[in-house]
Amino acid sequence: MDRWGRGLALVALALAAAPALGQPEAPWVDETYTVLALDNERVRIGDGYGWKYRPQAKLRLYGSGLLYGDAVTLKLVRGRRTLGEYRCPLQVDGGVGTTSLSQCWHRHDATLDVHGEIDVQLVYTSDTTDRSDVIHTFRVRVGRYWQVEGRDAHSAKYQVLTDDLLGLSWLWRAEPEETEKRGKLYFYFWAALAEDASSFPEASLRCEVGGTRVPIEASTQRSIHESLTRIEARDQRWVRGGQQQIRDYDAHLIWVKPRFTWVPPGVEDDPADQRVNIGDYPGEWTCSFRSEGRPVRTWRFTVDAEGGIPEHAVQQGEGALRLRPGAIFLETEFPRESPREFTFQPAVLRRQVAFGHRWPDAAALRGMLSALPPARGESAPARAPRGR
Repeated sequence: MDRWGRGLALVALALAAAPALGQPEAPWVDETYTVLALDNERVRIGDGYGWKYRPQAKLRLYGSGLLYGDAVTLKLVRGRRTLGEYRCPLQVDGGVGTTSLSQCWHRHDATLDVHGEIDVQLVYTSDTTDRSDVIHTFRVRVGRYWQVEGRDAHSAKYQVLTDDLLGLSWLWRAEPEETEKRGKLYFYFWAALAEDASSFPEASLRCEVGGTRVPIEASTQRSIHESLTRIEARDQRWVRGGQQQIRDYDAHLIWVKPRFTWVPPGVEDDPADQRVNIGDYPGEWTCSFRSEGRPVRTWRFTVDAEGGIPEHAVQQGEGALRLRPGAIFLETEFPRESPREFTFQPAVLRRQVAFGHRWPDAAALRGMLSALPPARGESAPARAPRGR
């Protein structure tokens, strides 16, 4: 074979080994905005009534091959036993990096009363090929709570325990809107707020870079945070003296929104923009979200000379934590006391995050995990109530 022939042969081999042009990216789950919860319904059981639940989910998926007609199914599994399968619709949004939002909310009968550890497999089915694949597995713990049914009589209710969500904090560099040169920067974290609270009183944000305070406008502080979603659980029981005791166990996804911005590479900044451009403050950042003059969460990250923020090590390599484009995982420092929060369980956080995701690089988190404060409170009642 001459040189020309050998060259053609090598090109043919290379083309055969290369992926097809335009091959779609496989769907994957954004772990920053995943909500798994249980919806309890009072149903007839034998000669009486009790509570059973159906799973609920809000999921954001990414992938260039997402199409209308595709679907995801929540498959609840314990060991080799399938507890139930729940099909969820997709809402596909086109554009750069096609995304879809899948919601399972009040679509199925309440038939389950299993508590303890359960695997929730997310099965993606292509309407084009009819192929179904497990693209993610969540491991959740279901706790039991109680509902008063009569004098000294209670029925069990159920909810996903959210201890491992408290380890999930991130910032998101939102792309600039069409009329702006700068993009916005937001912080997010999960909190365990008790007594049906939905926010932190007297909330503020304090940021420093190498000992220099970053200016934050006072007008920002009035609306600096809000709760985006929550996972609700309530325990209600008769106690001594014939009184009712009610306690809420709610996990909230908190959105912190200071007037921070960033400038994409190659874009000329607008000097008239009075918002804080993080590129003007390169170095090691420390930001503390505070309530009533005390820190609730403290985050550290690095801003480079170009205003960029490198991804955390847990977002890279095998078993990486998958965050939406532009999101950066933040290591978190927790206070020893947080009066507005009802629980903190460090043993859970040392193992996992985000509905059972095992830390992919625990060595990279040694500083955060070794500094966790002692356990406090409880995620669900430790004992069942007395009586019927």
